[in-house]
Amino acid sequence: MRSSVFDFSSFPVPFFQRTLVIVFSMFFLLSCTKNITLSDYLDTTKPVKVTTIRKDTREMLGEKNEYFIEPGTAAYTAFEKWLRDNGKGWRKTVALYEKQVVISQDRIELVYMGYYAAITLRDITGSKQHLSKTIEEGSLDFMIPDH
Repeated sequence: MRSSVFDFSSFPVPFFQRTLVIVFSMFFLLSCTKNITLSDYLDTTKPVKVTTIRKDTREMLGEKNEYFIEPGTAAYTAFEKWLRDNGKGWRKTVALYEKQVVISQDRIELVYMGYYAAITLRDITGSKQHLSKTIEEGSLDFMIPDH
């Protein structure tokens, strides 16, 4: 009679090796890239909200500014193009990122960090995907006022 639900005695490899296999499997799954049609998550009839958070590290204070980019403007059109052109190479992520610039709408939230982007996508049922990737440095600077 077995005393445990998980009977590891039937495995021929030691526990440490099994642990390594599990860790490497998780790393492999998380390191696989995904191609996403990002523009499917943007409602082109609604504005995009851009939130900038500037922090004074000496005093640990932050200044938050929000503004909207309306459909039909040059910045909105450029953002749509950026989404179409940057659908490849996204990786699943479980990390949290410090938000400096956030571009968002109902089903998409993109955290922009100059050379890196993290994105949260919501499907029509509300289920979320968290993805990230390295991007061309400064490629979304046009979304930031006074930049």
